[in-house]
Amino acid sequence: MKVFITGATGLLGNSITNELLKKGHRITALVRSRERGKTILDPRVALIEGTLEAVDQFSGSLQGFDVMIHAAAIYGEYYRNGDELALFNVNVNGTKALFEAARKNGINNIIYISSSAVLDTENIDEVDERASYSETEDPYFRSKVLSEQAVNEFAMANPSVRIITILPTVMLGPGDRGPTPTGNIILNYLKGKTRFIFPGSHRIVDVRDVAHAAVQAINTGRGGERYLIGGRKYSFSEIFKIFSNITGNPPLKKTISPGKLLMIARLVTLLHNIKGESSPLKPEIIKRLQKNFWYNSSKAEKELGVAFRSLDETLSDTMAWFKENRYA
Repeated sequence: MKVFITGATGLLGNSITNELLKKGHRITALVRSRERGKTILDPRVALIEGTLEAVDQFSGSLQGFDVMIHAAAIYGEYYRNGDELALFNVNVNGTKALFEAARKNGINNIIYISSSAVLDTENIDEVDERASYSETEDPYFRSKVLSEQAVNEFAMANPSVRIITILPTVMLGPGDRGPTPTGNIILNYLKGKTRFIFPGSHRIVDVRDVAHAAVQAINTGRGGERYLIGGRKYSFSEIFKIFSNITGNPPLKKTISPGKLLMIARLVTLLHNIKGESSPLKPEIIKRLQKNFWYNSSKAEKELGVAFRSLDETLSDTMAWFKENRYA
């Protein structure tokens, strides 16, 4: 098949591209910079230069594709720069414009990458695709909710377009060039900057498992359905123990209470707000890490054949990639 993909130079998009190539698909990627695209992507991938802020400038190039995979979104960039306007222009308005352009050019098969962050996890032990939308205050999470709602409206107005939505949890894996905020947890550890074990837990999935699900959805996913790709829940004490086992470093023993970490996060956020910067330690994230819920991915396992790698494999491969590429 001929596949058009956005976000191909990002962590998930690049992994999806590699998975598509393994399956023999012909790929064209939207890239902000052709030079950067050539540096990151396989030479077999054709490139279209453009941005989601100006879809009309490349929309004429969308003819002749069998499938579109929309994986582009501002994520790590927002947490580094705090640009809310760009966040909504790309994640919400850009998605609306892209879907309309795809429809006008005859693309009737779309895989849309959303996020588990759109799901309400308040007072819920087990979360699946049926959960209502989160009423989050975090601008990134809110942009993903609005983006998915826009996709739903598009689907209602265009029933002939087959749309499948993928909802990954926090992703880790090789190729984290950003790096993502979660990738930075690993980098800070490798650089010796981590002083204590965080309270709470993380829901982590290997990016390669999400990529497999997205590509499988092209043929086996059901139109109009959402698929939660959740992985397992791990406490930070488990995560840092695996860090220690992989690196041979002495295990961290110091801990910090949730209340103290939240107080620090609020202070750090206040100081960064005064400077007009985005905080690297957001209270919303700290609160989320303390919630005791888990994601049910049985639907994706059954219908898309998703099987989850162990956290040991994911962390080991990610650390090795960071070291090989001189991030740490």
